[in-house]
Parts: sequence; structure tokens; C-alpha cells
Amino acid sequence: MNNKTEVKKDFKEKSVLVSREFEAPVADVWRAFTESELLDQCGRHLHGGLKPNT
Repeated sequence: MNNKTEVKKDFKEKSVLVSREFEAPVADVWRAFTESELLDQCGRHLHGGLKPNT
């Protein structure tokens, strides 16, 4: 499994696509990114771990 976050930038279209695979059921990942109490937990866990790919 690839845990690398991929960032694709299209300056002409002014768009950015960020993707990552998770080794978890889709429903759990969806909940983690849509329910505020879970997102807060995830944010604390990842704080400092997300860096722009320039």
C-alpha cells in the first residue's frame, strides 16, 4: 500500500487535486473527514505532518 499523499497542480486550469489511499473501510475514512469531532482528533494527530508539495 502506498501511504504517500499525491498533489497534482494545474496552473492553467487553476486547480489542485490532493489524493491519498487509506488502509481502512471507505465509511470510516469518510466519517473521519466529515464529522467534526473525528476531524479534530485527526488534525491533532497529523499536526505538522502535512506539508505543501512545491
